[in-house]
Amino acid sequence: MPFAEKGADGQTNGTTAVDAIAAPASAATHVMRNLVVNNRDTVAHTVIVQKVSVGGTRRIVKQSLDPDATLNVEITVNCDATTSKVQVVLGEAIVTTQPDWVANYGLVT
Repeated sequence: MPFAEKGADGQTNGTTAVDAIAAPASAATHVMRNLVVNNRDTVAHTVIVQKVSVGGTRRIVKQSLDPDATLNVEITVNCDATTSKVQVVLGEAIVTTQPDWVANYGLVT
């Protein structure tokens, strides 16, 4: 099975979940290696990283993150083509600046 390194980055959207790692095409799997969230806002935020699939939503981590602090989630999460994906969402609205996130994963075909 071929393995190709991939990456994605973006910003949160307050209390609306943002896809950090989308579901792959059929017959493929995305394997998350790590996800890093940096709180660029001026207040602390509750950061939730979750896996969403046909079976429901499973929380991977929920942690308070102080201003200018970084959360590094190092866990393997498999996302297959059955609409399985990894999302980042905040527990509260932002004040000045959306936190950034960077995801590192591989595509297995």
